[in-house]
Amino acid sequence: MSTISPKHRRVLCSTLSVIERSIDEMINLLNYEEKITYEITPKLEKAEKDNLMKKLKTLKEHINNFTKKYPIEKEKFSIRKILNSKKSIWAINLEEIKSKELKKKYSIENISEEDYDNNLEFIINYIKSL
Repeated sequence: MSTISPKHRRVLCSTLSVIERSIDEMINLLNYEEKITYEITPKLEKAEKDNLMKKLKTLKEHINNFTKKYPIEKEKFSIRKILNSKKSIWAINLEEIKSKELKKKYSIENISEEDYDNNLEFIINYIKSL
């Protein structure tokens, strides 16, 4: 086991954490389920998907082996803090597409602004309840 400085250890941890989260994102994309607002294309053939999944998991194993040789302290994330941060961002994004805001840049035609805003407000309130 090698000894590295605390500063170097923090850089390693941050970099490897970003890479691991990106790998997890790719694994999530490979475990694709039907989405409401987006689609991942083209869909991979099962053999190609399985091969890529295996390689991503092997990459995570290599990172794990690296961290055994060069120990780092795991970054700690509070699920509650992450959720609260995302809730704020989601609500702000939805506020920005309310009819009042959209009318500043686009014409809103063929919809009831009140109904549209009420539906957005319903989603915003639900987000706040999470």
